[in-house]
Amino acid sequence: MQEIKIMSIAKDIFTTEEVDFMAERGIRIKGSSELTDEILLQIEDEIGDILCLEGFDSDYSPYPLAILCESIIDKTVEL
Repeated sequence: MQEIKIMSIAKDIFTTEEVDFMAERGIRIKGSSELTDEILLQIEDEIGDILCLEGFDSDYSPYPLAILCESIIDKTVEL
């Protein structure tokens, strides 16, 4: 998994839980001034992969992880 550096402005967009989750998955928070479209697409791709691979049980019912991933993806799309 590629390490993606998220800018400090992300802390105003994402919840602490979302930021911590992304950091655990190799998406790190670093100081800077903006989230570019490229970075947002990378976040969306990485979180989308996690959602597909780990977000649902064998009956396709979502785990809590899926809700968290969907929230992050929604925010990347809205920006």
